[in-house]
Amino acid sequence: MGLLQRRLDAEFLLSHMCSVKFKEWIVVLATLLRRSEVLFYLFRHDVRLWKAYSITLQSHPSFTEYHDLLNDLEERLSSVLEQHRVRKAQAHGIVDLVPLTMYTTTSFFAATL
Repeated sequence: MGLLQRRLDAEFLLSHMCSVKFKEWIVVLATLLRRSEVLFYLFRHDVRLWKAYSITLQSHPSFTEYHDLLNDLEERLSSVLEQHRVRKAQAHGIVDLVPLTMYTTTSFFAATL
């Protein structure tokens, strides 16, 4: 009964932390409870947090028991992260093209005058 009560208490804390948006506690509790759906929802909106989480779990031998959770999240997040990378590359491409286009146009007009 003690283990079940501790699990219920942790689930209660997790739901409360989600409602007040304490990301650090959400990550800790969801990891301990192995709630990959909570972690997935959190990480798909915060790539920096995902990277920090992934690096932390991979870098410490004491966290090897969570590598299965980490692998599951990597699989689920791979398409989301790929979409994020594409959007980021497109955004950088557009930003980089504007000055290049302006420079090329200005150079062309200057050369024709």
